[in-house]
Order: sequence, then C-alpha cells, then structure tokens
Amino acid sequence: MRSTAELADASMRAAVAGDREAWLALYAEDALLEDPVGPSMWDAEGKGHRGKQALAAFWDRAIGPNRGLEFELRERYVGGNEVANVLTVRSALPDGQKIEFGMVTVLRSNAQGLIQSLRAFWNSGS
Repeated sequence: MRSTAELADASMRAAVAGDREAWLALYAEDALLEDPVGPSMWDAEGKGHRGKQALAAFWDRAIGPNRGLEFELRERYVGGNEVANVLTVRSALPDGQKIEFGMVTVLRSNAQGLIQSLRAFWNSGS
C-alpha cells in the first residue's frame, strides 16, 4: 500500500503526464477535492468536488487543458495519514499564457490506500 506522500507524488506525476485515468484511480469513490480551497472559477460555492464523477469533471475543466504542467516540491511535512506539500506550480494555459504560483496541498489517505481528500491553497501573488 502506498503512503500518503507516495499518493501525492503519483497524483502530481499523473497530472503532469496528462493521464486522467491514472489520476482518478488514486482517489477514493467519495473523495473530496478542494482546488483551490474556497470559491473559484471551477467551484463557485467553494464546497469542493466530491466523488469520482465530480473529480473527472474537474479534471476536464481545470487540469486537462493545461500544457507543460510542472510541480516543484519545495517542502513536505508528513503526519499520520496526511501530507502537506509546499509547491511551485508552472503551466501554460490553452491560450498560451504562462502562469506560475505557489501552492500548499494537504492530502489525506484512507485505510484502502487511496486519496480521501486533497485541499489546495493557492498563492497567486496578489
């Protein structure tokens, strides 16, 4: 069974590779994804995306369209079945605009070795 840190790494690798099915396979059926935490262009109410169908829709809107996605892991903190990663994210949007921002992700795994929740806190520099 993978550790939560290994799940976090696998999630980032799948996103970078553009592998939607591998990414979805890492999550529990009732997983909650908040990326970013709070209201956003992908989650107007700020309640997150719960369940595989909602995560698949999130991928299609938010992750899949990116080009050249990169995660730079700057720091990692592990406690129990949770891991917090301090990252720099770089990508090119579908229109070619390049973006870079800081992010802290907090992942929790379940007893089956799947991601139960992922909370992403963004720092867009504003």
